Amino acid sequence: MSHRIHPVALALALPLAIACGKSEPATPVEQPVASVRPASTTITTPSGGGVTAVAVAEPVPASYEESEVALREGRYAVAARGFEAYTGRKPDNVWGWYMLGFSSWKAGDTEGALVAFDSALARDPRHLKSLHNSGRALLDAGRPREALDRFQAAVDADSSSAEGYRLLGRGYQEIGDAEAAVSAYRQALVLDEHDSWALNNLGVVYLHQGMPQEAIGPLARAVEVRPASPVFRNNLGSALERAGHPAAAKAAYATALEADSSYAKAKVNLERVSALVPEGTAPEIDVAHAAEEFRFQVTVWRDGQ
Repeated sequence: MSHRIHPVALALALPLAIACGKSEPATPVEQPVASVRPASTTITTPSGGGVTAVAVAEPVPASYEESEVALREGRYAVAARGFEAYTGRKPDNVWGWYMLGFSSWKAGDTEGALVAFDSALARDPRHLKSLHNSGRALLDAGRPREALDRFQAAVDADSSSAEGYRLLGRGYQEIGDAEAAVSAYRQALVLDEHDSWALNNLGVVYLHQGMPQEAIGPLARAVEVRPASPVFRNNLGSALERAGHPAAAKAAYATALEADSSYAKAKVNLERVSALVPEGTAPEIDVAHAAEEFRFQVTVWRDGQ
């Protein structure tokens, strides 16, 4: 059972927030590239009675530690320049190359990031963070099969990592192998039943497979684990609506908007179901019970290994 997974193929064309874990320490689909702060600042100088804007490059961080500070502060391009200089001084340090790759990726330089990650992996082929994040960068570059190879290598290097199996599931999801994606997400949850992105992603696979009833449990559990996520609440609403529970869907969409009042997808969804569900209609399903049933299902999977 496998076919291309893509939001436009969904039966009811309901907007989903399909973020597959860009966090995580990585993207709502696992480490999204954040807004980039430039490696320069603008100052104004007097010029003929007026002022002129002049771009002044920030100095290259002088040490690994200063580069880390720039990274934490979101000055990704500055951090990348600092780690590039560091790798010139310490070319055999795998962490320097990894940090250069990570900073470059966050700064939007995907190809430069891949070169740096590859340099890290040339020094340590089992470096998990480089395998994980180079795979994410390959997904950003539209190279999912290469990304899948990285994620598989990470699982081969450490079969105890829930993150590794979650990313493996995402890789399979991106190439359209839903059955393998479900298997990987299930293993991620066996290893860490609180992995909210694995829960969300599993629910999304079921939705794309036209199995909304099966999607309710993992999505309800994702909301239970991470209640502040509007993405998870909106996806739960989509599962509930498609499974024939419009009042429960309305409640889920409403709480998604409570979590993020600017969330356009949830707003559109709420307006649609609100037109169909009279005020005061009780939800048709106990979502908390669905979450608990799915949590128990994960324990069955774990006990069966």
